[in-house]
Amino acid sequence: MSETNWHQAIVEQAAEAVVFADREGMIRIWNRGAERPFGYSAAEALGAGRVLRTRSVHKNGGKLYVDLSFGVIRGPDGAVAGAFAIGRDGPAS
Repeated sequence: MSETNWHQAIVEQAAEAVVFADREGMIRIWNRGAERPFGYSAAEALGAGRVLRTRSVHKNGGKLYVDLSFGVIRGPDGAVAGAFAIGRDGPAS
């Protein structure tokens, strides 16, 4: 398995939510860890032009709280390529 494939496998199989949105706000990465708390499959979320907030509503209408950490991805030239969030189910309220 190449190094790139290892990175992809880690993201896809992580228990935590891993989400990446490009500079235009389009969701480009949505792993299985993101499907559980938000209720949206990758097919439904990828390409979506809005980023979900830490306090949100599950697809089924239930309240959703997710602990998220955010970061910015920069290309080799230092230009912003997009942003990512990694999260897990937060405390129920």
